[in-house]
This record gives sequence, C-alpha cells and structure tokens, in this order.
Amino acid sequence: MDEKVNLTWEEIHESTKELASIINSKFKPDIVIAIGEGGWIPARLLKNYIKCPYYSIRCKNYDEEDNQLPEATITQDIEISKIKGEKVLILDEVADSGITMEKVHKHLLELNPEEIRTAVLHKKEKSIFNPDYIHKNMGNTWIVYPWDKK
Repeated sequence: MDEKVNLTWEEIHESTKELASIINSKFKPDIVIAIGEGGWIPARLLKNYIKCPYYSIRCKNYDEEDNQLPEATITQDIEISKIKGEKVLILDEVADSGITMEKVHKHLLELNPEEIRTAVLHKKEKSIFNPDYIHKNMGNTWIVYPWDKK
C-alpha cells in the first residue's frame, strides 16, 4: 500500500500561498479557471494572492464509487467569451492520473485563449500531464484533503 498523508487546513493554506508566489513570479493570468470539484477550495484561497476573475469548469473522471471512468467528460463548461484572447490559468488540487487536467487543457485551447498555463497543489508520479506550476511532487502518496475527510 502506498504511503498516506492527511493534510490539514493550515498546510493547504500554506501550500496555496507558496504556489501563488511561484505563479506570480512567472505569469499574470487574466482569469483563473478552477476544475470542480477539487480545485474550488484552492481557487478560493488563491484569490487572496492572485487578483483576477475566477470561473469554474467541471470534468468527470471518476464515478460515484471513485472508480476511474474510461474517458474524462466535461460536465459543466465555460462561455467562450470568458476565454477567447485571455491569459488563462487552470487550477486543480492534484494531478493524479493527469487525465482531467489534460482533458480540460485541450478543451480550453479550442476556445482560443491568448495563453494557457496550468497549476496544481500536488502532482502524483503517475500523472500523464505535467502542469506548469506545481507546489509539491507527491510520488505515489495517497493524499487526503481536509475537504474530503468524512
């Protein structure tokens, strides 16, 4: 079994602040798009450090029992007018398989932004997608976020 880590709210706040510092030193987005549901809380925290409009997109990659689906599907889209010609930052909490981020990235590229960059708090070793900004590489650690605790 892979190592397991239970993250605290304090760790999430600090990770988000550090990620914002990395992003701010290299990129000034016009808008941030959070991938729901996991990217919503990091996006709200990031808003304290990166001032611009924030939007949401949803992409389903797992079923109700947390089994990975054969293909990721956009289930809540964003208006093309919000993206076209803008510098976009896509944010999620983790690049686990990387399939969700890859799907959203490809989809938003079709909406003709000026530029797209991607950011995650954590990246897993198995991820097929390499985000532009990563707070921490987590190997194969099983991550339990505070908002996922039951």
